[in-house]
Amino acid sequence: MIYRKALLLLALLAGTMIGGRAQEKPDAVAADQHPWYVSVQGGTSFGQCTFWSVTEKGIRNWGLQGGLTGGYKFSRLFSLELGFQYGGQSQYNLECCPYWLSIDGDWKATQVIDKDGWYFSDLETATRWYKFSLQGNFDVLSFVKQNKHWSLDLSPQISVMNTRTVWKGELSKSREYREKTLDPNWHLGIGGQIAVSYAFNDHLGLGLYGGITALTGKRFDMIPTNVHDTNIIWDAGIKLSYAFGGGKK
Repeated sequence: MIYRKALLLLALLAGTMIGGRAQEKPDAVAADQHPWYVSVQGGTSFGQCTFWSVTEKGIRNWGLQGGLTGGYKFSRLFSLELGFQYGGQSQYNLECCPYWLSIDGDWKATQVIDKDGWYFSDLETATRWYKFSLQGNFDVLSFVKQNKHWSLDLSPQISVMNTRTVWKGELSKSREYREKTLDPNWHLGIGGQIAVSYAFNDHLGLGLYGGITALTGKRFDMIPTNVHDTNIIWDAGIKLSYAFGGGKK
């Protein structure tokens, strides 16, 4: 009889411990103490279309970009954010494309005698853009138990982007410097970002990020040739974040 009571007591204690542990959430998926956050970011951007920011001569232009984001951290593992970003960069001809472009936008293999335009080697396409984005962040370091400060986020992103490009350079016939501003275009953007960051405390964090956005629709440099089919803008920079809110650990 005594043994039966002892066994029953041990079973009740074991059940209580197992039930308590089952109710505890791992740190990675537990609610965050300060779930809301805002971020400011800035850095460089590059373009890859018919003309490229990085050519055989290396990086021809270090573009600039910056923006603001606001988001909600459901847990250390996952957060969701909205962002606005503005930037621009220049693109240049690749040596594989020794073509000619008229002021009217006609692409030819060589210069047309009765028209003026640009040889590709004398032409620069300067693009300015802005985008609105929705991004999910997955911190792959959140499952490391002893890690309280470092994050490594893998972030798929969808966006809507507006681009406006200017053709500029020395004309092949008159030798005058000429600029032509093209109509703006809207694109659907699909891409992602990877970021590593360090949290100094519960509120303040600093990180490095790099991202890429593939654009649908017209190619943003508006060069009418099918030699290159890419339509990509990528960026990199520094992000400063501040977390707030009254969530419980």
